[in-house]
Amino acid sequence: MNTRIEKKILKNALFLSLFFLLHGLFSIHSQAAAEVLIAANAGVQIAAPENTMVALELAVKQGAKVLKVDVRSTRDEKLVLMRDETIDRTTDGHGTLRNILFDELQLYDAGSWLSDRFKGETVPLLKEVLRFAKLNHLKLILDVREHGLEKSILNLLGSTDMMREVYLWGTLSNLREIEPSIVGPRLVFLSADNLTQAEIDDAHARGAQVMTSLLNCDDREWIKTVAQRGPDILLVDYPAVAAEALGRFDGQSNVRKIKRREALAKRLRAGLMSESPKEPPEPAEGTSEEEGEGFDLLDPVHSLYNLLLGERSGKEDLDESGKLTPELREKVVALRRDLREPGLEEKGFIARRWRALNRGLEEGEIVESRRAALALAMLPPEAVLPVLLKALDYKRPAVRANAAWALGLMGDDKAVPELIKRLQDEDIEVKREATLALGRLKHPDAIEPLRWVLTSKRMDAAVVYDAARALGWIGRPEATADLIKVMETTSDWWVKGACARALGRIGEGRAAESLGQLLLQEPGDPVYPWTKDVAIWAISELKEFPAETLLQMLRFGSVTTKSRACWTMVRMGEVTIPILIRALRDPHPEIRRRAVETLGWLGNDKAVPSIIRVVKEEKEEIPEPKDPKSEIQGDWAVFELLEAEKPPESTKLRRTAVWALGKIGDPNAEKVLDEVVRNGEDKKIKELAEEAMLRLSQK
Repeated sequence: MNTRIEKKILKNALFLSLFFLLHGLFSIHSQAAAEVLIAANAGVQIAAPENTMVALELAVKQGAKVLKVDVRSTRDEKLVLMRDETIDRTTDGHGTLRNILFDELQLYDAGSWLSDRFKGETVPLLKEVLRFAKLNHLKLILDVREHGLEKSILNLLGSTDMMREVYLWGTLSNLREIEPSIVGPRLVFLSADNLTQAEIDDAHARGAQVMTSLLNCDDREWIKTVAQRGPDILLVDYPAVAAEALGRFDGQSNVRKIKRREALAKRLRAGLMSESPKEPPEPAEGTSEEEGEGFDLLDPVHSLYNLLLGERSGKEDLDESGKLTPELREKVVALRRDLREPGLEEKGFIARRWRALNRGLEEGEIVESRRAALALAMLPPEAVLPVLLKALDYKRPAVRANAAWALGLMGDDKAVPELIKRLQDEDIEVKREATLALGRLKHPDAIEPLRWVLTSKRMDAAVVYDAARALGWIGRPEATADLIKVMETTSDWWVKGACARALGRIGEGRAAESLGQLLLQEPGDPVYPWTKDVAIWAISELKEFPAETLLQMLRFGSVTTKSRACWTMVRMGEVTIPILIRALRDPHPEIRRRAVETLGWLGNDKAVPSIIRVVKEEKEEIPEPKDPKSEIQGDWAVFELLEAEKPPESTKLRRTAVWALGKIGDPNAEKVLDEVVRNGEDKKIKELAEEAMLRLSQK
């Protein structure tokens, strides 16, 4: 027989043997671990902005079968994804969500607060997320963050036929127990420490499923250990790590996406500012019927017509496709042309909008004033600028605030001088809207006034927060020194986060050290995890590569800070390999282990020779584990055994290196792994090597 053929047959036989060996290895694990569902906490928070479609899509791609999302309601009772009471942290707007119309919410960007690569993300409607889950056969955990939403949520679940695929959590966590007639799964939470078989059996006997959480944890072995205790759902921040720990190596590549909504301002301007009317975009499923009265957000030309006439058009004004008839469209074009005439502020439409700003407030209808401001902002600037500038001097603060907001949306630099004056307004809301408007206009004349706001000792922290955001949007280096100083000296973690994001946008390398020091702090403030996420993204976006800062985080950071640093380097890609190889020479084994693990997740074969050296050099004999039945009894046996017999750090390092070789999948590692399988002195290392070789055989 041909020698080459013999070798091929021998190799295939070896891989087949490994397959059955590994199959036997996995059969040792509990059946519960194989069936546990991975739940992603608001997406993949270290890699994408929370509670956005891009984050949810990434979580599913990484292996999540359950999505936990936070649910709140707008003023007009639209159910949306939002964790906080305010939109300040996770959009480029501000205000309490319960006071904001969905029309306005769509104006704001829900992605660029973390990174410009997510610019254009919108706050999702719950209905859109339900559709996404249905398309991809997912379950949802609705963490409802406010009271009084029971009826609207149940109605929506019923209308989308998703009642049986949704776990109710947060304020509705006990609803199914109180109302047994409400169909669908029930969920109870047990911490990892309380996750015993007795507790799990008790929950199952009551008809409930068990969820436990390992948030901020990217330790594959610990995730596997907890999964083997038998929960139904494992809530994590790192779904890719959980999938890897449970042997689900491929994730889900064919994620089905729903049609995205563009930001409202972009859609409206596309229809209003063009010389000839454009066809309105086709409505994305699950959005157009939700708009109700006021703007039809997916048909800006039609919306303009309604506003001009002060009424909503009926079905007779639409053709068979649901679009404006040619006759009606001609009227709209003529009306738009009329809007450009001199002296327009004295004419009917603008006069009506101006009166609405006043009358709405006189009657206590803040919403009408805000709608009027939005309508004015979307009209030709030459037509409405005089009206809005006049409104900045109006006696009622809410009118001044709405006028400043509209001027920022309108985008005309002529408003800059008057908006600068409003930075010293006596009302905080006026100052906030003027500050954000100047940031949106991005005019260089606004930099010095905004720097004054940022560094002022007399300014409210919320205004300082907005000033930092605004300076980041403008993105000029003149603000770098002030942003660094405020970030280092303020005790407000919201302001620290806004400064960090602004420094990342500006991108000057001199900010790296201060950003790194921010990440090494552990204040216990509830906002600081968000601030750290923003800061680590900022570091990754600096124009000069922050090698030393990343190494300092690996050496001196907390466990969670080390995780942030490692995943940031994974995201940054090949450029970080030299830093990680340097870290392999660090005297501390845990730093070396983190570096090897990060190289494994990077998956670049340039790292293979260095990892092979770790496998060969880091050898240390450890005793075989004792039989747990001989000394330890009960549900805590596995946990206590693991705690009592943790391997030496050098052995953990070598185990990680063996895993990394299999994760990277380079054929050059095959010989080394074969030696480990034949001569491995540590049972766990041998198992990892067998798993790695099986992976190599599949590539």
